[in-house]
Amino acid sequence: MKKQSKPIERILLWERKTDNYSGCLDAFVADNGDLEMSGFHAGDGVKDFFNREDYEYSVTVPKEYKNTVLLWLIKEKFDNDLDFKKWLDKKAIPNELDVWM
Repeated sequence: MKKQSKPIERILLWERKTDNYSGCLDAFVADNGDLEMSGFHAGDGVKDFFNREDYEYSVTVPKEYKNTVLLWLIKEKFDNDLDFKKWLDKKAIPNELDVWM
């Protein structure tokens, strides 16, 4: 896989569209540095439940806590450096493995 040319600041987590529903969820770094996850739902089910066509929502983590989120996610996903490196390589994220003996 080709290395990413620049860091990403937005990623689509999921998107669904049917004849009577559409929705999506994405995560991004806002201009002010905060980490945000936002999405929307629209369609018949939304109208039946909320009596309106659509709704939007978001969760914001202040920029001071972005690294806290990152470190907790790494802790929950990985328990060794080689798996972490393989994941970075698969995502084409530049990295370097150093070994001392």
